Amino acid sequence: MKFQETVKLNKIPDDNSKLVLTIFSLFLICIFLFSISFDMYKKYNLKPRLKFFEKDQTYLDMENKLSNFRYDEIDHEQFLNKLIFLKNNNFYNYFEISVLDNNTIYYKVSNDNKKTLKFGSITPDNPLYLNFNDDFSIDLSNIKFIDKIFVNNSIYQINVDKSYALKKFDINKLIDHK
Repeated sequence: MKFQETVKLNKIPDDNSKLVLTIFSLFLICIFLFSISFDMYKKYNLKPRLKFFEKDQTYLDMENKLSNFRYDEIDHEQFLNKLIFLKNNNFYNYFEISVLDNNTIYYKVSNDNKKTLKFGSITPDNPLYLNFNDDFSIDLSNIKFIDKIFVNNSIYQINVDKSYALKKFDINKLIDHK
């Protein structure tokens, strides 16, 4: 028996099926990763809508009451011109606002030295009381309901005919005003 020394091999045809399958699988993986990352972005990074609570009757009453508040803004000079000087008293170095019975005024006090904000409401049994130790400015929601303003040794009343909002009023201007 005699063996041939050369073996004839057939040429393997060019087949790109592995390359096509690899590209297709990479494409599917990229789409899958993109969709998952986009879903995570939507879930955690978009601004949430405030639907975490159910509106009860108190919320609806407050929403109705706040929707009725429409104020015109009044500037510092107009506010000072509307003040009526009543008399001197024995109070020292402070600022106080009291309101008329059964009324409420909302305020924001900015302490310019300490860079702090204080929010609250002024009621007949809870007047706003501030010492003149720092530099303050104040926002008031409805100055029509102010009963009296006590500034150092002076007492003032406000004379306005409609609801006004006072923005960034420098309380120190009341010291110079007589």
